[in-house]
Amino acid sequence: MKRQTAHTRKINRLRAELEQQLSAAIYRELRWLWRQLYPRIRELRLKRDHIQKLNFNKLGITGELWEQFQQRLETSLDEMILAGAVVLAGEEATYWQGRGYSDFSLNPMAVVERYKAQIGRQITQVNDRIRQEMGQAVADWYNTPGATVQSLVENLQQYVSGSRAANIATTEVTDLNSTITRETMITLGFETWAWNTMRDELCCTKPLKARTDGLGQNGCRGLHGKIFTLNDPMPGSKGSHIGCRCNPIARAR
Repeated sequence: MKRQTAHTRKINRLRAELEQQLSAAIYRELRWLWRQLYPRIRELRLKRDHIQKLNFNKLGITGELWEQFQQRLETSLDEMILAGAVVLAGEEATYWQGRGYSDFSLNPMAVVERYKAQIGRQITQVNDRIRQEMGQAVADWYNTPGATVQSLVENLQQYVSGSRAANIATTEVTDLNSTITRETMITLGFETWAWNTMRDELCCTKPLKARTDGLGQNGCRGLHGKIFTLNDPMPGSKGSHIGCRCNPIARAR
């Protein structure tokens, strides 16, 4: 148990380092998006008939600008995600080799490819939500008599904040870590894993909408220590919530 705890602590430290790097990269790109939008918003002044110049609609920002933002973000994150997968997979290999599974190894490239195909698209979904929320903010501004352009500027700034970037980064790292744990279990033939939370005051206690199995009524805190099978959704956007910091702990037979 002590060895497992030491391993979990090291995973958490490695995760924190990767989250910090991803968060900084995401924030840079969100700020870039804002720098492209801000001059257009300021040009509006109070001429609401010119709203279409912003290229907003009910889905938010559309067209070339959003595609460029998505491409920039993907490019910025790809190398970091691969580097993080290499480190996390290496720690898993070291741990299980020390437990007697001397032939165990993971191919980080294969892990990342599966991650991007199965879970990596979550970052696009997160960004789409930001786009929709920003579009709704513009629509609400447009339909509010007397609202100023400055009020719109202030409202939109919340979508390019450092906290928003950190939330996306945490979600991505949690998803990546769960993918690596799943790949580890498949390779070693393990069938069960345990839900492990950070056990601090930030651990969520709200019901988890992401879970459809009747569990998660008391949030992640209520899932701590519970045992699940390989096919059950692990911590992350699929099994808990955006910004989840929990870990799945593989259980040897």
